[in-house]
Amino acid sequence: MFTLRLGGVVALAMAVCCSTACTAGKMTLVSEGKPKATIVIAAQPSEKAKAAAEELQHYIEKMSGARLEIVTEEQAGDGPLVLIGPSGLTGQVEGLEIPSGVTKNLEDEGFVIHCRGDRLVLAGNDEGPYLGTRYAVLALLHRLGIRWFMPGQFGEVVPQRKTIEVPDMAVVERPDFPIRDFWEHGRGNMAAELREWKIHNLMNPDIVRWYGVPGDGSVRRYMPKGQVDEHPEWYARKADGTRNPHMPCMTDPGIIAHFVER
Repeated sequence: MFTLRLGGVVALAMAVCCSTACTAGKMTLVSEGKPKATIVIAAQPSEKAKAAAEELQHYIEKMSGARLEIVTEEQAGDGPLVLIGPSGLTGQVEGLEIPSGVTKNLEDEGFVIHCRGDRLVLAGNDEGPYLGTRYAVLALLHRLGIRWFMPGQFGEVVPQRKTIEVPDMAVVERPDFPIRDFWEHGRGNMAAELREWKIHNLMNPDIVRWYGVPGDGSVRRYMPKGQVDEHPEWYARKADGTRNPHMPCMTDPGIIAHFVER
């Protein structure tokens, strides 16, 4: 399941004593401040996958001073590779199944962290409102000790580490709650920083707009259009007896069925 990455969560300790690029049971991303792995994205990556790759590159450099190169799968060479998002190379990893698809029940979200030998896969469902690949990257960074306790740089904690290794693992995470958000009244830069903080803690603030969760006055978004004459019983009466096209009749079975389906 997804765990909200709030303060007090204990990080998984990572060994830092290895100096070779790949050793039994672990893969080295950075050794003594030198990059040992390459970040690989699909030949035609999604914007979400590119953003996830850049975020991994940014924080690995912030931790260690080493900047991992980002290349497409066509440019990938030998050595340790960090595969970000679905690609032809992830399709070659035996037994790997990356969550995908979007249904109205929102049960398709999820991501994988799969590390074996000299391949580390960080990928997830990026369809529709999902940010699975970015969550995979963030979950790994959290395991490396990075924390986002508050919105903005002030709340960010990045441990310094000259050698960064990832142990063999096969993690598949899916959320227990399809909608993970809370209402706030931030504006401008404050709103942007809060959105990033939510994502860093594996919430999904964008899904509310995509899914159309009812809020103040938003019930009108669920009303059928142009059917007042055909189904007047679906609409509430105003004080003068006419029908309100923006307000449902709360007891009519027809409009209730429409809302359930919507």
